[in-house]
Order: sequence, then C-alpha cells, then structure tokens
Amino acid sequence: GKVILEADTVIEEKATNAEGKLQFTADLPVGYSYYVKETASAPGFTTMGETQEFDFAPGMAGRAATPSLIAFQNETTVFEFTKVSLTDGTEVEGAKLQVTDPDGKVIDEWVSGKEPHIIRELTVGETYRMSEILPADGYVTAESIEFTVENTNEVQKVEMKDDVTKVEISKTDIAGNELPGAKLTIYNKDGEVVESWTSGGKPHYIEMLPVGEYTLHEESAPDGCLVAEDIRFEVQDTGEIQKVAMKDDVTKVEISKTDIAGNELPGAKLVIYDKDGRVVESWISEDQPHSIEMLPAGEYTLHEETAPDGYLLAEDIPFEVRNTGEIQKVAMKDEAKPETPETPDTPKTGDQADFLFWIFILGLACFGFIAPIVSCFKDLKKQSE
Repeated sequence: GKVILEADTVIEEKATNAEGKLQFTADLPVGYSYYVKETASAPGFTTMGETQEFDFAPGMAGRAATPSLIAFQNETTVFEFTKVSLTDGTEVEGAKLQVTDPDGKVIDEWVSGKEPHIIRELTVGETYRMSEILPADGYVTAESIEFTVENTNEVQKVEMKDDVTKVEISKTDIAGNELPGAKLTIYNKDGEVVESWTSGGKPHYIEMLPVGEYTLHEESAPDGCLVAEDIRFEVQDTGEIQKVAMKDDVTKVEISKTDIAGNELPGAKLVIYDKDGRVVESWISEDQPHSIEMLPAGEYTLHEETAPDGYLLAEDIPFEVRNTGEIQKVAMKDEAKPETPETPDTPKTGDQADFLFWIFILGLACFGFIAPIVSCFKDLKKQSE
C-alpha cells in the first residue's frame, strides 16, 4: 500500500515493501507534529483511511520512524460465491466454477458444494468474472457474472442461479391426440433407465435430465395400437421446454362379405368374437367392405348369424390380427341356395268339381253300355230253361 507523511502539505509518499514495511527518510524540522496516512491499500486488502499522528521532538532528528512507533493493520477483501437452483434457491452441488481477473487469468477454480465458496484478497476496484465451466447434472449452464471489488471489510457476495432442464414427452396417435395406456421408458446413453411411466391424457413432464443423449422406448402399446419404434433425442443445455413426440399407429382390418364371384353382398348379419368368445364387433354387410380400427393384436373368429335372402350361411372364419399398420383383409363368401327341381302341375282346388263331373259321366256311359248286355244274358238264360 501507499503511506504518506504529511504536515500541512505532503512531505513524502512511499509504498510498503514485500514485508509490508517502509521507512521515511525526509529531513523533518523538529518541534512539529506530523501524521502518517494510508492512501492506497495493497492488492487484496482494503484501504482503512486511517491516520496516525506523532510529534517530532528535539533529539529525534536523524532517526527514522519505526514500525513500533507507527503501525497500520489492513484486512483482506472477502468474497462469498454461491451456486443456487433457480427453482427452489437451494445450493447446487457438482457445478464446476471459476473466477478470472480482467486479463482472463484464472484466479480460482472449484466444484460447488453444500456451502458457499470463499475467495480472499481480490484487488479493490478491479472487475472479475465468475463463470460456470460445467453445470451440475440436470442443470443448465448459467451466464457468466461480472463483479467489481469494493473497498469494504464486509463480506461481498456473488450468487449464480442455475435453471434446470425441462423435457415434455407426448405419446399420441397418428392424428396427434394424446394416447393413454402406453408404457414408456427413457434410457440414457449407457442403457440405464432414468424414467418410466404409463402415458395419460396429457404430455409427461420431466425436469433435471442431465444434458446428453437419450432413447425413448415403448414397452407396450395401448389396445389396438402398435408398438412404435424407439426415438433417440438429445437434452440440450437450455432452460426452454424441449419437446419429444412418439406416435402410435393402429391396427386396420377390412372385412369383405361377398358372393362366390367376389361381389360385395349386402344384408348379411356378421359378428366378430375374440378368443374368449366375447363379441367385439357386429354389423350388417353393405355394398362396401367393413373397416375396423384398433382391434388388439390376437386371434378372432368371423361368424355369420344370418345370410342374405337366397344365400347359405358361410362357415366361421378364424383370423389373426397382426402387429402391423398395414390393412389386414378378411373375406367371407356366401354360396347361393340351390334351385328346387320343377314338379308336374297338380289340380288346383277350384278344378276338382270338373274332374268329378267327368268321372260321373264316364260312369254313366259305362253303365249304359253294360246294362243291355246284362239284360240280354238274363233273357238267354230264361229261354234255355
């Protein structure tokens, strides 16, 4: 530091040596009072502004003032550096930090812990920079903070706040609607599970995923949906919400009810049963195939309850819904009923009277023919007697 020897005017100004000492060599007139004043502190120390008076009495001429006669005591500057969470204000552990001087030289470097970090002897009036070299896991790198050292004995504080990473995972169908019931897992680049959940009616929100690469994996899909391919994503070093979307396709089945020629056949009542015999769909066939979406993968039976007029009931058709987004087609064909052979015409109820009439006439004719013969035989018999 600098210390001056003064009366009414400055007589001599000097700086202390490496040991913090100095000697004044001015030829002071005796019989006067003088004082020593500190005008500038040594680097890292505060300026007290203190003065000390002394009398230069007869007999002291030629002797220099010694430290035992005049002594100053300075205190170092003290800084307290804290690294806290922007969300709750708690100390953030694990961040790599450093302080550099105006020339960019590193003054101190440390890893944040549970307690504030202390640095002493920063030079008064100089401007320094606190920087985050590496954030703690789950946190975002904070902007650097510049600060100027003040001439005070009080503890000076610098606080750096860290935001956290924020990720929003959406599980939707092809149309973009949130899809409940999917079991999802996030793995880090080392294959370790960092989060797992079952999707609901809104996106899944995650905070404090460390910056880096991840994989979103669907363990199982909701009924009628297909398991999606894995999605790789990267958590960036930002406090903005980062969005990841995984879309599930659905199963698609097309049921055709046709005649033998392959033409769509309206009017058949059809039912689909699952492997447990439960009805999962029923409808009346029309002139277009019947489409069904979101049938869970598995085994089913297509059954015809009633056939259209003129057709025979078809046999049940077992089929399997596969785990694919392609349209899966099932066809059931109905045979036409065989034609009934033609039979001879039979008399109608209204024609029976005419039939009996002619039988009667025929009978009379026969009687008229036979009666004379019988009479003739009787006459011949009498004559022979």
